[in-house]
Amino acid sequence: MFRRSRALAATATVSTLFAASLLLSSCTNPIEQFIEDQTGVSIDSDGNGSVTVESEDGEMTITAGTDVPDDFPGEVPLPSTGTLESSVAMAGAWNLTYTGVDETTLDSVVGALEGAGFTQTYDMTAGDYAQSTWDNGTWTVSLIWDLSSDGALNVSVVATP
Repeated sequence: MFRRSRALAATATVSTLFAASLLLSSCTNPIEQFIEDQTGVSIDSDGNGSVTVESEDGEMTITAGTDVPDDFPGEVPLPSTGTLESSVAMAGAWNLTYTGVDETTLDSVVGALEGAGFTQTYDMTAGDYAQSTWDNGTWTVSLIWDLSSDGALNVSVVATP
């Protein structure tokens, strides 16, 4: 479980840096330059939501947007209510974040995971924040949600092989 939490934290950190990089994208992006200087990797942004990161270990393309990526695994259920605010895909992993999700929809996503043969491997609640992780042998799916000030849920669906 600790390893998954670290992987999730790393994904969130890269996603946050990526989002900040996109917000500040221009010919000379100070965040991109800072990351390159500090890590020794090369970062190329296409200006349309994709960033390619190259290092001595290989290359990874990160794509962000507000649509479900075409290659998102169809067997992973997604909320049917709310608004998809961000979508990040990188190296065969996805993080989709929704706002305005109602509790019934979240229950439906959990039911769909169970119905598709996913087994819950982790569950944690702390106040208005909760996380559960599900696995079917092919995909590991983390649902992360918190209660917003308007009473709706903010839900992230993270899918990894």
